[in-house]
Amino acid sequence: MVNKPMNHSEENRMKALQNFFKKPTARIGALVIAILMLTALAWNPLRVLNLQARAGQRIDAFITDHAEGMSRFLSCQMPLLTNLPADAQLSEAIALLEQARAYRPFRAHTDYLLGQAYCLQSDPFRAIEALSAFTEARPESPKGRMEAAYAHLTLAFSEDEPLREEDRNFHRDQAAQLLSAAGYGFDYFLDQGQRAFKGAYYPSAWLFYRTAALF
Repeated sequence: MVNKPMNHSEENRMKALQNFFKKPTARIGALVIAILMLTALAWNPLRVLNLQARAGQRIDAFITDHAEGMSRFLSCQMPLLTNLPADAQLSEAIALLEQARAYRPFRAHTDYLLGQAYCLQSDPFRAIEALSAFTEARPESPKGRMEAAYAHLTLAFSEDEPLREEDRNFHRDQAAQLLSAAGYGFDYFLDQGQRAFKGAYYPSAWLFYRTAALF
């Protein structure tokens, strides 16, 4: 393809543009524009990270205040081990994460934190929704499946939820499938239950034995 030669007016416009950017003020203006563009591109990720950090601090503070002895357990296991109170810190964490969810950067981690917060707030349905979104985005990570499995078990085991027996069986089956997909099965949970029982950690033993019975 042969390029057509520029006409006289086009040449004049090109020379004027070149002369403009040779001026110091024009260079500074161009640099400012570039900086503003880069700042705009970086703003959303930084905002999301800030929201996630603030939410994470509130989740950690809630666990310290109300479930300190259970910090080694999954967030979605904790409601099955003890009664967790309502707390403004969790509501604040969820509000921050719902803001972060409106932005694309780091959406998977936002969903994971939301799942944890909803579990601690005794809202397993929303926890399952958020953790399923995390697992869809990060299928290689087992932690979303583990947390979601115990959100399902909260519904299956809860005496407060007015569920039909077939619905409870559905949640048990979902939990077993998620745990299997994460690489865990009967032998693992039976062993964990026996260890907890020997250590006189009876609520933990009860939970692990009931989990083993799913398989």
